[in-house]
Amino acid sequence: GKFGNKHESMVKNLPGNTSNDTPVLSLDAFVRMKLTSYRDKHRIHLRDMIDVGLLDDLWPQRFTGELRERLQFLIDHPED
Repeated sequence: GKFGNKHESMVKNLPGNTSNDTPVLSLDAFVRMKLTSYRDKHRIHLRDMIDVGLLDDLWPQRFTGELRERLQFLIDHPED
């Protein structure tokens, strides 16, 4: 497919929708992927989502363990 085997298998196993045969991730799944990878660019994307109000103080409770801690840190320390 147009996303390649690696990406297709990741998308197939995540909750979301399809639109015109194009996989679409839910925001929950997208945030989980960003928190799991947690590279510099992913932290920037997460901070951008916090800045525009897509992610708020209630979001960390959707996750457990290290993912929850990572998101809470980004919310508590927007400039780090």
